[in-house]
Amino acid sequence: MQVVYYPLTNAQKRIWYTEQFYPGTSLANLGGFAKLKSETAINCNMLMQAIQQLVRLNDSMRLRLVPDDEGEPSQYVADYKKFDIELFDCTKAGDDRAITEWGHAEAHKPIPIYDSDLFYFAIFKINSRETWLFAKVHHVIADGISMVLLTNQIIDMYLKLEKGQQEPHFKQPSYAEHIQSELQYERSERFKKDKRFWHEQYESIPEFTVLKRKESYVKHMEAVRFSKVISDSLQSEIQGFCKQNNISVLSLFLSLVDIYTYRTTGQQDVVVGTFMANRTNANEKQMLGMFVSTIPIRTHIDENTEFLAFVSRKMKDQLSIIRHQKYPYNVLVNDLREKHGAINKLFGMSLEFQVMQWQQQENISYLIEPLFSGYELNDISIHVKERWDNGTLAIDIDYRTDLFSHTEINTIFQCIMTLLEDALAHPDKKLFELEICAEDEKQRLLQQFIRPGMPYTQSMTLPDLFEQQVE
Repeated sequence: MQVVYYPLTNAQKRIWYTEQFYPGTSLANLGGFAKLKSETAINCNMLMQAIQQLVRLNDSMRLRLVPDDEGEPSQYVADYKKFDIELFDCTKAGDDRAITEWGHAEAHKPIPIYDSDLFYFAIFKINSRETWLFAKVHHVIADGISMVLLTNQIIDMYLKLEKGQQEPHFKQPSYAEHIQSELQYERSERFKKDKRFWHEQYESIPEFTVLKRKESYVKHMEAVRFSKVISDSLQSEIQGFCKQNNISVLSLFLSLVDIYTYRTTGQQDVVVGTFMANRTNANEKQMLGMFVSTIPIRTHIDENTEFLAFVSRKMKDQLSIIRHQKYPYNVLVNDLREKHGAINKLFGMSLEFQVMQWQQQENISYLIEPLFSGYELNDISIHVKERWDNGTLAIDIDYRTDLFSHTEINTIFQCIMTLLEDALAHPDKKLFELEICAEDEKQRLLQQFIRPGMPYTQSMTLPDLFEQQVE
């Protein structure tokens, strides 16, 4: 059979470009555990069979990239061949921490991008009724939604096999069809309309938004994850505020990051990146593959705006952006580069909202637990996670270690939480009036600022302190 070669989609190109700039890293890895629990014994051999079916039925899992003579990539769908799946018996281990540590180490190992399988699977038998499935997939053939769909399909196939049903011979929706669909989009009126929208958003180019300037240029993307869980009481306030005002959690936290950036840098024209599914029809919503759109959300900040009005406008902007999410970010950057000169990217900070929940299919429940790859393209990437397994709202901040320390990230987190608490309590406050620094932190900074023995009274203002410090 003749091999058919396809161009990369724009979403795939963004991953490929990143791979070229930072080869040999795990920056493009998507990985994690699906933790399966069952009312009856889990058959690991049958689970392996379900994984094999997944790869056989989904052409996106069998995509392979090849470079041409000039180094430009194309891709083809390889024929299905049975592959190895590692099985680890951990029934006598007694502690799953070693498995988690193994998973983190495996997630840090890069996947070769050219002419090889772009996935890896392993199974850990915890006990007769609990099994962990580890999956690692290259971002060029999958996105976050794909990782959820992948797990759902494996469980669905496993349950069918458990009932004695024959292996299905149908194929899942084809990613090759999506490639053709994108080529048609690029010649469509919708593409032109989306292009006009984004060109209007970036008629002028804002100053690049950074929270911290680099002291020196270091070409590495090594990063660490900072994690905190929001208190139950604050989470309840967030949910109540969003429901009452018809605001999404994403819009709320994007607003807080905008305000924090303005209050700490003075920038009134702020760009923060976020990500949208970019799955616009029923087939795409069930398809494995790389679809996600990178969205540079630009916000003009007037400090005299009341918080509720500000976040309501953010929500309105978000709804408008959803209609134009398909326009490729890399194409937009190229457009702007041609018009305005040297532009590499539009943002250095990103924020996304994720819902993590236990899924249930018949007698099996399962939770997908993503693992951090240890690299980050942006200076800071914030993940707001609503965890349905334990009812918490968690914040993960992935930060570049060449730019920030743990202490600095903790300060950023605390400031955003202070803004959040004050905004929820006083949504009619103007942006410049919102508290950004907790009282104990104010006292610490004052003590650090004032020289020993310097006279200080409660009536003194900050300008008074500056004047005294200079003297």
